[in-house]
Amino acid sequence: GEEVTYVIHVSNRGRDAAVDVVVTDEVPIYLEITGVTSTQGEVEVTGQTVTVHVGTVGPGFTVEIVIHTRVRDDAPAPIDLENIATLRSPNGGDRTSDPVSVYIPGPYLPPTGGRHPAWGVLALLIGGLAVVGAGTWARLRVRQGGG
Repeated sequence: GEEVTYVIHVSNRGRDAAVDVVVTDEVPIYLEITGVTSTQGEVEVTGQTVTVHVGTVGPGFTVEIVIHTRVRDDAPAPIDLENIATLRSPNGGDRTSDPVSVYIPGPYLPPTGGRHPAWGVLALLIGGLAVVGAGTWARLRVRQGGG
């Protein structure tokens, strides 16, 4: 149920405009897509595929795409999910992002079937007092000649 957000920056560091830019991201199956925004272009979500038809990206310009997801309840844990976005442009070529990994840890479950640790400490304390008390009582009886 935790949220995972991917942020993709599409930047043009060249001198010419990149035209017909399309960014595609196959979001891992164990993440439910809850929303996608882009500072430019049209967003399309089909199943686990996010496609953003960015259009033209001028020199020195950056477009930000944000993909909001939620970890599905049926995700096996622990699991490491890898995500890679691709960019296509007829005059800029095809590019892929660096892989991004999201680690979903196993569920935390409290210890079951055993006693609470405090009970063990309490039992030791009571047992220790009983031994000390019995030893003191026995010494008192011996001193009083009743032993």
